[in-house]
Amino acid sequence: PIMPMLVELLNPKTALAGRMLAEEEPAQEPRPSERDAFAQSVPLPQIVHGLQAARRRTELLLQSITPEQLERAGVVPGPGRVTVAQVLGHIAEHETEHAAAIAQTRASFTGAAVTAQVTPRYGV
Repeated sequence: PIMPMLVELLNPKTALAGRMLAEEEPAQEPRPSERDAFAQSVPLPQIVHGLQAARRRTELLLQSITPEQLERAGVVPGPGRVTVAQVLGHIAEHETEHAAAIAQTRASFTGAAVTAQVTPRYGV
């Protein structure tokens, strides 16, 4: 189950935040339903490179954003209207949840206890 989690982290939330800065309340594109099949067809190194690129895009966005821009908004399925700050907070929470799940899965294979807690990389 790790590959689908990694692919899910490639979800373009940072792209949505960037669109929210450039457009008036854009809507998030629906997610493709082929994610699990994609996860099984892409080599792990390619997914890791994609994750690194996604992280870098998020870091660049965080470095350039102003407090006023954090209040810009867009529309996502489910919650509806959300701000850039909420999207960035979701990215941090989402990465943390998946990192913890991956650590648990890894521990179940190795028999080692999960001793370290995963903390968000950015405090949004």
